[in-house]
Amino acid sequence: MNHKLLLLLAFIAVSSVGASGSKDGCYPKPFETVEFKPPKLPTEGVYFHEEFTNRSVLGTKWVPSDSRLKMHVSHGVSFGHPGRKFTGSYEIASQPKSLISGDYGLLFESSAFWVRLHAIAAKLDKPYHFKLEKPLIVQFEANFVVELSCSFFALKLLPGFEETPALFRWRKYLEDFDDESFFTIAFGPDYPCTEEGKGLTKETRVFVQVGTEHSWPFKHEVHKCVGPVCEEATLLNNTGNHLYTLRMEPDDTFYVYIDNELRTKGNLSEHFEPKIALYDHRFPPQTLSQIGHPKYKGPIPTRFNELRPITAIGLMTNDGARAGIAVDNIIVTDDEKIAREYAEQTYGAKLAQEKALAEPPLICPKKTEKVPVDDSKGAASALNGFRLKITYILDYVFRMFGLI
Repeated sequence: MNHKLLLLLAFIAVSSVGASGSKDGCYPKPFETVEFKPPKLPTEGVYFHEEFTNRSVLGTKWVPSDSRLKMHVSHGVSFGHPGRKFTGSYEIASQPKSLISGDYGLLFESSAFWVRLHAIAAKLDKPYHFKLEKPLIVQFEANFVVELSCSFFALKLLPGFEETPALFRWRKYLEDFDDESFFTIAFGPDYPCTEEGKGLTKETRVFVQVGTEHSWPFKHEVHKCVGPVCEEATLLNNTGNHLYTLRMEPDDTFYVYIDNELRTKGNLSEHFEPKIALYDHRFPPQTLSQIGHPKYKGPIPTRFNELRPITAIGLMTNDGARAGIAVDNIIVTDDEKIAREYAEQTYGAKLAQEKALAEPPLICPKKTEKVPVDDSKGAASALNGFRLKITYILDYVFRMFGLI
């Protein structure tokens, strides 16, 4: 074996001494699942929250609708079937594609061959009164596994009972929750059909509805947010997990957020059809008629203050549950800071895990600090160290080939 080959092998060995795998010795951090930690919330300012960490709440706290289909009578003959209107199934289970251990949600499910409607309701921890002139923030996550079309998912805030009735009355009230139940606020994603009424649309539109009641004649009127303001609250896709937030202020303004981003804002007096009339009983009729006059300088009632108190919450879908819908991390509060921190600890934790999986951070070993030495001795010391390494390497190479 010639000396050139030995020198080449020695050079390769010396070059490999400083190699440490990746650039600068850094390597991607291995992905680790984390445990879900329920947020710690104050009792003041929070009217309801649900993370579905306890599976026993299904059927006790959360009551599926037992509303029945109505019989139609014509010429003394009954038509229809008095069966249950909402026959979909529910389960508290792990979130689809979740990267957090113990992250459970309420799953709306039904047969792949038969679309079943869903409606389920729960009582608030304490009533919310609009007359207290505090903001109302409603927030929840909805996870849609596949693309949907011609369907909607609604979170409805229900008036229920302002007093505390017997338990069986509350149970019956929740069991009767359906698409005809009176509500104060309805909010959620809507998946419109195409113009032909078939096919998929890649757009998700968030709808806002307000329900009012009239004493004479007694009726429940639904006011829908319409116009360009409401159409701005859209997503360019209709799959995956998203965070929906509605904030309503005592001055009649409202704000819609999707994934913590403000998508639109409007006013209860301007952007709803039919118009929400003023029925403030604190003002005499003649005062209400004078409010629009330029010389009127008195207090101005708001539509926000006249909405009925909220005592229950309902979840409903008309379609799409065949594909699987998971709802999670619901909160009703009057404090924007509480809602924001709640989102950071729940929705934000999921985003952090997704980012850690897609873009793992690099781990770089700490380099040992060099001890200052005298410059005159440093060069000689470094040269002697290098010569010693070369000697060891050449000795190893020679012994490997049996040359010594």
